[in-house]
Amino acid sequence: MVLKPDGSPETIEATVEDEIQKLHDEPPQPEELTRVIRQTRAKRAIMLESVTAQAVQLGMLEMVGRWQLANTLTEELAAVTPAQVQHVARTYFQPTSRVTGWFFPDNNTGAT
Repeated sequence: MVLKPDGSPETIEATVEDEIQKLHDEPPQPEELTRVIRQTRAKRAIMLESVTAQAVQLGMLEMVGRWQLANTLTEELAAVTPAQVQHVARTYFQPTSRVTGWFFPDNNTGAT
């Protein structure tokens, strides 16, 4: 999400919390999950066009688990069910385990 200059960070925070609550209450629709997986496949294909991007991805995957996920990640994502998404939301997306931070850039730095 992007906060407009006249926007309120509280509004964005409330919107995110509402979406999390929706996942607690009911799993995402299968069509929504299919759409997300299709978008992820397309983004990965475009993102990994350069050798540098491929190397960065391998390094990131190795840091969080194993680099071999580069070969199976899309298929593993496609195997996720709506019930699994809801289970993860209920297990890990709890108010007591959240940290919210707001970053307000300093417009007086002269950076462009």
